Amino acid sequence: MGLSILENNGDKIKVEFPPTRSDILHPCDIVEDIGIGFGFNNIARVFPDTNTVGSYQPNNKFSDLLRQELA
Repeated sequence: MGLSILENNGDKIKVEFPPTRSDILHPCDIVEDIGIGFGFNNIARVFPDTNTVGSYQPNNKFSDLLRQELA
């Protein structure tokens, strides 16, 4: 993938990528490359430490209902 590690300071890693990799715009693009190289199916599945429950925001729920009626 052309990535090379310049520095490794414990929690932070400085990575250099070639100028031909125009698809790397953000650190999440580097993490995606690492995931592809390691294999997403090889990453252990774990439950998060906290449980959360998602729900609609009242304004979004109302606008969805209104949008459906107006259509």
